[in-house]
Amino acid sequence: MSWSFPIARVAGIDIKVHVTFFLILVLGAVQGAGANGLMGALFGVLLMLLLFLCVTLHELGHSITAQRLGIPVREIVLLPLGGVALMSRNPTKAWHELLIAAAGPLVNVVIAAVLLLVAGTAAAAGRIDLDALQLRPASLEPSATSLLLWLIYANVALVLFNMIPAFPLDGGRIFRALMALAIGFPRATRVATAVGQIIAIVLGVYGVTSGNFVLALVAVFIFFGAGQENAEGQARTMLTTLRVGDAYNRYALTLSASDRVSKVVSYILTSYQPDFAVIHGGGPAGIVTRDDVLRALATGGGDAFVTQIMQRNFVRVDANETLDRVREIMAERGVRIVAVYSGEAYLGLVSLDDMAEAHAVLTFMERQKNGVGRQQPTSPQTPSGGVPGDEGAAPAGVTTWSDVPGGATVGAQEREEPEVSPERTVAEPEVSPERTVAEPEVSPERRALEQELQAKRRRLYALDMQYRYFGSNTPPQITAELEQLRRDVAELEARTSAEG
Repeated sequence: MSWSFPIARVAGIDIKVHVTFFLILVLGAVQGAGANGLMGALFGVLLMLLLFLCVTLHELGHSITAQRLGIPVREIVLLPLGGVALMSRNPTKAWHELLIAAAGPLVNVVIAAVLLLVAGTAAAAGRIDLDALQLRPASLEPSATSLLLWLIYANVALVLFNMIPAFPLDGGRIFRALMALAIGFPRATRVATAVGQIIAIVLGVYGVTSGNFVLALVAVFIFFGAGQENAEGQARTMLTTLRVGDAYNRYALTLSASDRVSKVVSYILTSYQPDFAVIHGGGPAGIVTRDDVLRALATGGGDAFVTQIMQRNFVRVDANETLDRVREIMAERGVRIVAVYSGEAYLGLVSLDDMAEAHAVLTFMERQKNGVGRQQPTSPQTPSGGVPGDEGAAPAGVTTWSDVPGGATVGAQEREEPEVSPERTVAEPEVSPERTVAEPEVSPERRALEQELQAKRRRLYALDMQYRYFGSNTPPQITAELEQLRRDVAELEARTSAEG
C-alpha cells in the first residue's frame, strides 16, 4: 500500500504504518490534554499506541491463521480507522474463512482476559479502587490503573463491535461462512452483504443523530465494503466460467530482440496494445510493458534495444486455468501480466486489463440472456486494472482484512462454480464446501475423468452464453465446437455414472 512505511516484521509479515495513522495520535493527544495538560496529552498518545498494538495483534490473529491454512499474507498496514491485512489470495473453503474470521476477535478475548486477571489481582490486593475509576477520556488520570482498565474496555469493545453480523465485519464474515455451508458462497455473499449494508445504514443514522461522527464514518466504511465484496463475488462467479486460454489476445503484436524502443512507442500509439512479448527462438524471452517504455524514455537512454528494458522473469500459466485462478496467481506473485502456455507452446499474454474486459463482456451477455433490455454495454470503472471489487489500495485478487477500533472489514471470497439459472441448458456441478480436490477413495483414473468433465462443462457454459446472445450470428467455428462439446459432455457424464 502506498504512503506507508515498515516498522516491524512478524512471522514473515511486514507491519507498516500509513502516514495518516498519526492523525489518531493527534486525536489522542487532544483528548488527553483537555483535562490534564501536557501529561494528559502524552498519556492519550500512549493509550492510542497501545490500542493499535491490540489491533495489530488482532490482525496477526487473522494473518497467522491464514498462513497456517496455506494462504500467504503480504503485509499489515495500520490506518487511522484500524488495520488492514493484505492476503495474496482468498480462502478456498468455508470453514477456512470461519477460522480466519474468528481468530482476530479471539485474540482480543485473550488480551482482555489476561488484563482482567491482572486487574482482579490488583483489586484484591487493594491497589485499585474500581468504584472510583471513571473510564471517560476527559476524566482519565495518567496512571497505570487507568491504562490497565481502559485497555480492558477497549478490547471488550473490539470484540463486541467486530461480532456484529454485518458483513464485512468479522461477525458478518462468520455469518456468511456458516450460510455458505448450506447455500453456497454466491448466495451467502449476496445475503451477507445486503444485511451488512442495512446495518450500516442503521449505524450511520444513529451516528449522525447522536453526534458520533466516528461511528457514522465507520458505517460508511461498512456500507461500501459490503458493496465492494458483493461486486467481487459476482466477478469471481463470472471469471470461473472462462479459461485463460479463451481470453488471451490471439492477434497481439510481438517484438523481436532487434527491435528498439521507438518501435514499441509506435505500436502503443497506433494499436492501443500496452504489453508486448519479445519473441526469440519461438517463445518469449521477455515482456515489455508500457511502464517499461515510459521509464526508458524518462531516463533519456536514447533509442535502446527492447532487450535492455524488457522483464526477463515472467509468470507462466496454463491455458486451462480459469481467469479467477490466474487472477489469484497474479496477486500471489505481485504481477499484472502473465504468459499463457499450452504445454510448452507459448500462446500469448493476459493482463488484469484483459480480465476486466472479459468480465465486462460476460456480465453484459449474462444480463442480455436473462432478459435485461438490450442497452449499450458499459464497462465497469476499474482504475486499478482489475475487475469490480478490486478498486482501492489492494491489488487485484488480494484479500484485504481490515479492523477499525471497534470494527473490521474483510474482502475475502471463496472460489465457487457459477450458479446456473433455471433456464440454462448446461448443468454446472454442485460442489459442497467440505469437498477437497483430492479424495483418497477416488482412483486417479476417476479423478482425471471428473476433472476433464468439469473443464468441458466450463467451456460449454461459456460458449452456450455466446450462442444464446448472438444466436444465428454465432461464428460457425463456435457453433461446431459447441455441438462437439455437448456430445463430449454427454459421453463423459455417461462414463462417470457407469463408473460410479
